[in-house]
Amino acid sequence: STSILVPAIQLDSERLVLEMIKRGANINGDRFRILDNRPLFVPLAEVNSKRMAAVLIKAGAHVNELDLAEATPLYRVQERINEVADLIKNDPENPTLIQLSHELPKIEQFLRKHGAISVSPPKESNQ
Repeated sequence: STSILVPAIQLDSERLVLEMIKRGANINGDRFRILDNRPLFVPLAEVNSKRMAAVLIKAGAHVNELDLAEATPLYRVQERINEVADLIKNDPENPTLIQLSHELPKIEQFLRKHGAISVSPPKESNQ
């Protein structure tokens, strides 16, 4: 199962991630849906690992893989940046939020550098 990659990504373990990929873990496509049916790069934004993003891109991860809502990882990172900005207004001394406010834009820039585009989910129609 590819969901086994999630703990390795969260631990920021390059060696473990590469070993799992070597043993056949699929990092792209319909089988790779994790954490609320989102693709790989969304959890990366949550764990702040630009280095792990680099490892996965080098291993062939697609930076524009759509989630089930048809949004790209870059859009989800930007969404998280906005969420953190709102949260930090109410808690400006929170060290986790401060760290996120510095790290998420770096991940956004890194994804853009590797061809990521921002696509939001389509609006639901009333028809």
